[in-house]
Amino acid sequence: MIDSAKKRAAADLNLSEAGRAAHVSKVAQDNLLPLVQVTAAARKMDRYNADRRANLKPPVPPRDDVIGEMRRQELRAFARSLKMADRLPFALEHSEAILDAPAGLSGLPDEQFLKVRESYISAKFGPEIAEIETLDEDLATVKAAHDLALNELRANSGMSEQAFTTMVKKVTFEIDGV
Repeated sequence: MIDSAKKRAAADLNLSEAGRAAHVSKVAQDNLLPLVQVTAAARKMDRYNADRRANLKPPVPPRDDVIGEMRRQELRAFARSLKMADRLPFALEHSEAILDAPAGLSGLPDEQFLKVRESYISAKFGPEIAEIETLDEDLATVKAAHDLALNELRANSGMSEQAFTTMVKKVTFEIDGV
């Protein structure tokens, strides 16, 4: 689109150099709105995917289940009594009890606690994680194409970087409402 505008401006003998640059700049600015509109669904899906990923977490047990809480507490106490080398395998087998409380209550270092959490989430939400990752890959392709087009428009808009970025944010807010 920008290349054809440049060719049309170059072929128009009635335009000066400044007029040609102004014509290309206007075309670039006019094409910002359609670009943002076309990619609105991808931005919405990206936010949706981020929310889905954030909601993948271990369940919070009911606090009125006193027996269940005592059982989880005993499992964490037993985990603390184990040698450090035996704690991680035990924690992986009893991950819901371990993940119900802060890492210090199970005697696991933070990196091992995170490993237990990641292992639990992968096992429990495997298909959903795979779907999210597939969508993220597709969205990355759309974002790369959007960024390429946006950079082309920015380079030919005749506007300062800050002014163009402000215009993009304003148009995106108007379209997305976010």
